[in-house]
This record gives sequence, structure tokens and C-alpha cells, in this order.
Amino acid sequence: MSIHVAIVAIINQIMKILIARPRPDVLPLVIERGFSFPSAHAMVSFILYGMIAYFFWNKKKIISLLLFFVILLIGVSRIYLGVHYTSDVIGGYLFSFAYLNTVFIFMKNHKWLSYT
Repeated sequence: MSIHVAIVAIINQIMKILIARPRPDVLPLVIERGFSFPSAHAMVSFILYGMIAYFFWNKKKIISLLLFFVILLIGVSRIYLGVHYTSDVIGGYLFSFAYLNTVFIFMKNHKWLSYT
């Protein structure tokens, strides 16, 4: 699981450099450096908690739902703190969603690689 977090973190930094979107001009509650799009917090939290939620889905749906709520709160907090635009967070979520779907499809087609 940690390999996926590391891969997404590296992809995030590459995307930030290629897109080079500046952070919001509003007075942030937290000072952040670097570029804005996509939100690394949104991407990494979606990968980490999304993967854990996937593994709990058949056994403990409440845990999965709580983890998705945590993912949502992390994204909202980045916008609230003024360090990301809403589109930065949504973009991070969409990329991570696509990445996780690819990983899960690959795992289902290659049972010997499956975590479950």
C-alpha cells in the first residue's frame, strides 16, 4: 500500500511542476510554498484511506464510509485554509480515483497480486 502512496506523491510533484499553477492570493491561515494544482493532501489521502476503505467494504461498511468522510474533510480543510482552490482538490481526487480504479482492476485480473 505504501508503494502506491509514494508513486502518487511523486506523480503529484511532477504534475505541480508541469502545470505550475500559483496558490490562491487570499490571506491563507497556513503558509504553503510551491504550486497549487493538484492538491497533494487530497491525492495522498484519497489513495491511502481509499485503499483501506476498499479492503473494509465487504466486512465493515461503516469504517469505509467514515474513511471517505475523512477524505472529504481533508479536502475541505485545504480549501478552508486558503492554500488550494476547489479545483485543486477535485483534480487531486479525480486523479487518485482513476489511479485506484486502475490498481483494483489490475489486482482483480491478477489474483496472485491481490491484497485481499
